Amino acid sequence: MGGAMRKSTWAMGYLCVVASPATAREPTVIDYVIPAAKITAGVTQRITRCPPSAETQAAMPKGTTLPGPGFHYAVLIAGKSTPGRLVHFNTESGFLVDRETKAHFADDWYLKDFNGKTTGQGGPLLVSLIKAGAAAVAMAANPVAGAGVAAAAVGSGRRAAQYRGAKSVPPKHYFAKRWYLECLPDVIEALATLKEQREDVAKLETLVMGGDTSAATQELLTLRRKQVDEAEAGLSVKATVKGGLTPAVNAHGVITNLTGQMDPPKIARWFQAKLAKTEVKAETYANTEADQSVEDLLRRHDRKVPGLYGYQVSVVPNAQFQAWFGCKADAPGMAGCAESSSVEPLPTRDLVYLRPVPATVSVWPNPAKCAAVCPADENWAEGNDASDSIDVKLPQLSRLYTMRTGASIFGGRTVGAEFGPMGEPTMLEYDVGSSGKDVAGVIDAGVGAAQTVRDAPGAATKRKLDQLTNSKALQDLMDEMEKDAK
Repeated sequence: MGGAMRKSTWAMGYLCVVASPATAREPTVIDYVIPAAKITAGVTQRITRCPPSAETQAAMPKGTTLPGPGFHYAVLIAGKSTPGRLVHFNTESGFLVDRETKAHFADDWYLKDFNGKTTGQGGPLLVSLIKAGAAAVAMAANPVAGAGVAAAAVGSGRRAAQYRGAKSVPPKHYFAKRWYLECLPDVIEALATLKEQREDVAKLETLVMGGDTSAATQELLTLRRKQVDEAEAGLSVKATVKGGLTPAVNAHGVITNLTGQMDPPKIARWFQAKLAKTEVKAETYANTEADQSVEDLLRRHDRKVPGLYGYQVSVVPNAQFQAWFGCKADAPGMAGCAESSSVEPLPTRDLVYLRPVPATVSVWPNPAKCAAVCPADENWAEGNDASDSIDVKLPQLSRLYTMRTGASIFGGRTVGAEFGPMGEPTMLEYDVGSSGKDVAGVIDAGVGAAQTVRDAPGAATKRKLDQLTNSKALQDLMDEMEKDAK
């Protein structure tokens, strides 16, 4: 039984025996999709407090910090599974191999689990042929192929302005006209209504906790809660990353689409600029300020206003996992990475899977007008209220991993796998049966056949017919084994 396989025939008397294979089964293709992840992010910004009226602000002593509006922020970040690449999985069993394949799908695209079993029938056939007096051929097992996310308290201080003049001379007052930021009347009214509705909800909840479970109380509580939700929605605006972010590895091994900008939400819709007079020391200062927009007045406040300049989104892959499972321009397996982002279907006879790379997605408000990437201001308290981060998995940054599912004509192979929501394998099973047992059975059968030839010369005619019947199958069997050895 040598390492290299060879075509062989045994001469028995005057008969030279050759054989031919059974017909291969009709191929069946199972299509499935290996996923990618799209990052979606958004911020819902709701006004919670209005500045004082323009007249109230104008009456404040000079040097007083002008109180600004207050906001509530809800940051939403998610990694959503999206189709990455189509795989054409060929389940053809090949020559003298029984194959059983089961695939369960989590939805229409992604594999939930996979089970495949292949068993080579070369051994049993050889035993049958040899016992018929044909031949014995060496067979070596094929190698296994595998690869592997409140506003701060406004300080208020008052400086008492005192005027002491001669009793006989009345004081003179001078006024300048300045622009101030205040809420629109309907916003002020909506905030007042929301406050009343919340108070009603609190009272009703107290009644329920106190034992009032009447239908009228329950229905009124449900109604008031719905009204609160509707009122909050009417006082909210949203900012989102248009189209989301889908990080990907380009042909040079560089990860792209890791940052994005959200346009400023339309918070100016809640406010108006109003002209009001402010007392000044001298007639010289009694003038009228140039026109100011709502945006200008929002920038005037001593503290920055989150959302005024939009929001920043950043995706940071985990460097360690990227080194283990991901792609680098100068690393082996870059071809597999390039293939993983191809738009062409991937034809394969092996089970293809991914090892998603963990990443952190962060959202924060831009502190000022800036370029494509705006660093977060860690000392900005209001900015922290409007920030968040989460961890996601990015399958598209993985190399392509494969598990061989087919077996040789001798031995068997069992492959099982289960997958998570991002295509990550949660279980892998791989078992290759030894072909030695089948080969040993062939040798034993050969000995028995030789004894039959020696001890029963009267059965020569029957053996000749059996040899002729099996000769074509045997020759093709040997051809197939020699092809597998190359």
